[in-house]
Amino acid sequence: MTIITRDQAICAFYCEEYNDENVVKYSKIIDNLEDIEICYRTDPTKPMLLCTRTINSDPFHIFKYPKKSDVMSSTSSLVADRPKMKLATLAQVTAFLDAVYLPENPNNTEAYEPISISMNDVLALLWQHTYLMSDFTPIGLSRWCSTSKIDFMTVLPKRKLMETGQKVSIRPVFALKPVYIGTVYQFF
Repeated sequence: MTIITRDQAICAFYCEEYNDENVVKYSKIIDNLEDIEICYRTDPTKPMLLCTRTINSDPFHIFKYPKKSDVMSSTSSLVADRPKMKLATLAQVTAFLDAVYLPENPNNTEAYEPISISMNDVLALLWQHTYLMSDFTPIGLSRWCSTSKIDFMTVLPKRKLMETGQKVSIRPVFALKPVYIGTVYQFF
């Protein structure tokens, strides 16, 4: 699942390139429509316009896009308050990992960046968001990710020699930027 901001969705809705000029132009059009908002049902890459009453009447099936300003302001408060452990089930952990680490380029440089991750990196991130993985080791997490069919596990690992002399398996993936990680919770 790809994370998309409201500005990106507006440009996609109008089939225009995502840039500041198009964001201003088409946001103004949607903002001027009375009682209409851009939203999506299951796939955030398929935006649609609906009456806000319709959106509010079915909050479990119709979702609004996060505004970039909301994402930025919520990030600063998350850093100050430390995130609460929000992932309570293994299904949520699976969905979280599938949203944060993508095996293929989502063509969304606003929210995703190419990085190489090790299982230590993944485990460190999970420890910040759930207690479910507190007893896991990197090898145990790797086995769990394989059996749970986590998407990024389809990327073939590469061995890298660290400065300490250890060899570590890394996977080149597209990771959700830390600013947007808090928005993943809206999908659970």
